[in-house]
Amino acid sequence: MNVLFLSSEFPSPVDPLRAVFNRDMIRGLASRHRVNVVCPVAWTEALRGRHPHPLPEGVETNSAIYPRYYFPPRVALHQRGAWMWWSLHRTLSRATREHKPDVVLSYWAHPDGEVALRLARRLGVPVALMVGGSDVLVLTKDPRRRARIEAVLRGVDAVITIGKKLGDRVVGMGVPASRVTSAMRPVDTQRFHPGDRTVARRRLGLPADHAVLLWVGRLVPVKDVGTLLRAVALLREPYPSLIFCVGGEGPDAAKLMTLGEKLGIGPLVRWLGAVPHDDLPDWYRAADVTVLPSLSEGVPNVLLESIACGTPFVASHVGSIPEIADDACDRLVPPGDVSALTTAIAELLAKRSAPPTRARGVVAEAVFQSRLDDVLSRCVARPALRVGPAGLRSATLVRPSRWRQAVRAVLLESVPRRFLIAAGEPTSGAVCLTFDDGPDETVTSGVLDVLKSECASATFFVRGDRASLHPEILRRIVTDGHLLGHHSWSHTEPSKTSASYLLAEVERTRRFIHQETGVDSPWFRPPYGKLSVSKALGLWKAGLTVALWNVDPGDVFRKDPKEMLDWFTANPPRRGDIVLLHDTSTVTLEALPTLITMIRAAGLELTTLDRFDGPARAGTRSGEAW
Repeated sequence: MNVLFLSSEFPSPVDPLRAVFNRDMIRGLASRHRVNVVCPVAWTEALRGRHPHPLPEGVETNSAIYPRYYFPPRVALHQRGAWMWWSLHRTLSRATREHKPDVVLSYWAHPDGEVALRLARRLGVPVALMVGGSDVLVLTKDPRRRARIEAVLRGVDAVITIGKKLGDRVVGMGVPASRVTSAMRPVDTQRFHPGDRTVARRRLGLPADHAVLLWVGRLVPVKDVGTLLRAVALLREPYPSLIFCVGGEGPDAAKLMTLGEKLGIGPLVRWLGAVPHDDLPDWYRAADVTVLPSLSEGVPNVLLESIACGTPFVASHVGSIPEIADDACDRLVPPGDVSALTTAIAELLAKRSAPPTRARGVVAEAVFQSRLDDVLSRCVARPALRVGPAGLRSATLVRPSRWRQAVRAVLLESVPRRFLIAAGEPTSGAVCLTFDDGPDETVTSGVLDVLKSECASATFFVRGDRASLHPEILRRIVTDGHLLGHHSWSHTEPSKTSASYLLAEVERTRRFIHQETGVDSPWFRPPYGKLSVSKALGLWKAGLTVALWNVDPGDVFRKDPKEMLDWFTANPPRRGDIVLLHDTSTVTLEALPTLITMIRAAGLELTTLDRFDGPARAGTRSGEAW
């Protein structure tokens, strides 16, 4: 099988010690399959690491490339996926043209997973995503980034989580349990295994009779090394010969060194800098206790390696750490609790002369690789939902104008989605049903009844003249949780109206909707989907989003529902589709229950336009600015 691994979490010439566990995973995978690696390198990291370093031995792949990706630092983090795609899409196109993968594998949900999903859908191949912890536990604290991450998780064909608790978290974010596989990351027991502590200390220049604590990782706030330094300060009196070894680099290094000096423990702390992965086994064997007081973790590789080397650990009770802890050997403490951390470390140091036997060990590499093969094989065996660039699928355009479609494609690629939308991102994992020209007293009410019974959401673009006859239906659309948009007042032929006339009709309809429902809707669908440049600019200036469609089954021209459903069978729903329907057609009403079933049978959700790209912007309630 041809596998494309796409992730920035991989050793690179800029950071050769980054994510070496992924290096080991890919090395094992490459022994059985053809594996090509694309490791994006952030331009900010490339600047910091101006001088490339040799890669560590063991990155055995068929090919590996390290393209730069660019983004505005520290702002709009939820857009990192878009920036990474913009930076990489040409490189990815070239890389996959020669060797098209059978499956795309990625590590880290955002932005890496978003780009991997987008690439896989363009290629028409399945995609599997590995999540490690913080990408689901920490990054999701930003609501806008959470929406992107949830869309990626729901959009991929398989999710591999490190630990069962993380798997439960992913399922809780709306991913079907059948797509989630939980596994423990393996440890290379050829290198990481118990050994003689005295010998290890001799090699590292550590005293044989001192108490030694070890921390390994990246010096960043979430690791909370400051709390550990404060605990070491409290242990200084009972253990005057204590040595605290800190292995790693990061942006907090200088600040933490200053804190150590202020606490008066400077002589006790040894700042090791970046420790080569091959040197870590001796450090684990030399330590009495490995300590990891992180505020958030999945299943840390540091602790798995410590277990493999026979060294007990003290760690925060977070993430999936409890799944690997052994009560006889290890201690778990609340994150950020200096007193509890100090007590737990002291308890294990008191037992260092005769550490208890560990009841369970680590997962063997062969077991993990077998499970990884199983996931990827199932992905390849199950046809992927193929989604290419958003194109118009229409039953009413027998001979669509190539020129108009080319202009449409250019506009959709270049105009921000807050101004113009005709399809959702393939990462959405959803379809949006939109209903035009209502409300109709009979059909719209029937459509709302069906949607309610099916627990489905939709978007309604109402005409002002018809809405004025049935304001109670407008209120029901909002009450039932659907998105309310507008479609001008009288649905006049665009070629027969001026820009000022259309804008006046739009304003009239918008005010009426606000008056009747308390909602100001920024969503507008032009009559017949046609706009001139002057009209579009006027609408955008008024703060409106022009909503078009990419699927038109021609429902208003159908004679019976079977005819329309047959069209959908030949043109099955895809991720990101915006479907044009009309709640003035009884054929649409009769076909709707079966259509919803078809969409869900394809593994897709039903959503509203405002949910395609994250939190709702359906409008503001009465009493708020509009």
